[in-house]
Amino acid sequence: MCMRFFEKIVYSNGLLIAGQNRDENTWRLNLYKAVVEGDWESTKNLLDSHPEGWSTRLSKGETILHTAVLCKHVQLVEEIVNLMPIEELEARLPYRDGATALHLAASGGVVKIAKPIVNKNRNLLCLKDNSDYLPVALAYASGQKNMTNYLFSVIRAEELNLDRSHSGATMLTTAIMSQDYDFALDIHDRYPQLTTMPNVNRTTALETLAVMPSAFPSGSQLRFW
Repeated sequence: MCMRFFEKIVYSNGLLIAGQNRDENTWRLNLYKAVVEGDWESTKNLLDSHPEGWSTRLSKGETILHTAVLCKHVQLVEEIVNLMPIEELEARLPYRDGATALHLAASGGVVKIAKPIVNKNRNLLCLKDNSDYLPVALAYASGQKNMTNYLFSVIRAEELNLDRSHSGATMLTTAIMSQDYDFALDIHDRYPQLTTMPNVNRTTALETLAVMPSAFPSGSQLRFW
């Protein structure tokens, strides 16, 4: 009875695949367990004998990188990223709004996890999730200031996708609403065009500022308006 219950839970999370033999399901379970525990030696041994493990979807559709990032295993993430095929770093997680590993790192706030991912594949900086958030915007929306500062420092204008994404404008309006004016000024100084661009809610920074009288305690406007 206990085993049947365990198998039901494991099947529901995608760790066992109906129709596959016992050996196939066993190595998937062992791989997931090794990653969750942060055990690189066991993870590497399993990947050496099952190279398909680099792209295999584990619990709820996670790759080994997704799982390692979610568990915040810094060293394991570094080892996985070092050997993982570059295209596999862009795998998305359906149940997390189409998030990439960098989105997960951004919302998790551990800069040491984000750095090796960015260094291996900068394209992840400009990939949006299903809610139109770039990793840097998601980091800010999640209250991860250190992560935001890191990602904002390494992203280029062309990677911010100013013409194709609302992320930059969303960061600016969020900074204004939270009265984080130092960061708002930093964003504006680098990307002044964001002032009149709509955020994910189709609201511009100027419109946001107009309904915030607390932004002008002395009756004078901010210097960049």
